[in-house]
Amino acid sequence: MENAKVIVVGAKGRMGSLICDILKDSAKHQVDLIKVDSDITVSYSKEVRSLDLVSKFVSKGETLLLIDFTNPRCAVNSAEFCQLMEVPLVVGTTGLKEDDLEVFEQASQVIPIVLAPNMSLGMNLMFKVVALMAELLGPDYDLEVLELHHRKKKDAPSGSAMKLGAALAETRNGTIEEVGKFHRQGMIGERTQDEIGMQTIRGGDIVGEHRVFFCGPGERLELTHMVQDRITFAKGAVVAAEWLLTERPKPGIYGMDAVLGLAEE
Repeated sequence: MENAKVIVVGAKGRMGSLICDILKDSAKHQVDLIKVDSDITVSYSKEVRSLDLVSKFVSKGETLLLIDFTNPRCAVNSAEFCQLMEVPLVVGTTGLKEDDLEVFEQASQVIPIVLAPNMSLGMNLMFKVVALMAELLGPDYDLEVLELHHRKKKDAPSGSAMKLGAALAETRNGTIEEVGKFHRQGMIGERTQDEIGMQTIRGGDIVGEHRVFFCGPGERLELTHMVQDRITFAKGAVVAAEWLLTERPKPGIYGMDAVLGLAEE
């Protein structure tokens, strides 16, 4: 990623600040770093005060990339900006709604976008493994997803939990929206064979933990992924940025499976 201008939106946030530190301190990356606060104001030596005005300091055709770890509103603004400027985009923002995703779909007709709820290597391997396990174990095994995060996380279930649920639901020929059981209380009756439990815990400073349970006759399997430091996600975002600038994929939306070479051909 040498001689590239990288715009980091959410530069003062937990994730954005880590990404900036990696880009700034690593000898491997020679970048002109533009920091954009999560409220769409810019903290930069040129004293730019809005994302729109960043365009005054960049031009089409430059080696330029934008990384966004903020919130859905800001991420949509980033997608529209990148589409206009034809800038590749890395997005780790979660909680995106259908209307938000439509904006990304439109932008992906013009630019390549890495859009991933979780950018850790371990979690992206887990997405693959849980689907394989569900297929091999078959319908006699009940499927449950439990996710734990810090008390300040705003969306639930997490984007990673939803992606795990989606991978499991696909093996049962359904969608997580159709078969997901997001709430259990009172006399709910026996568990159905098709449902996939999606449970959430919020508290303290838990960085992130996801568990998938395969509950069968006479045995139970559990697959767990625990994040001990947010720098795991920040490093993944930088890897995604390097992939976009090195591989120069055609316009479209890509997951971390493509970045890590795990995508099916």
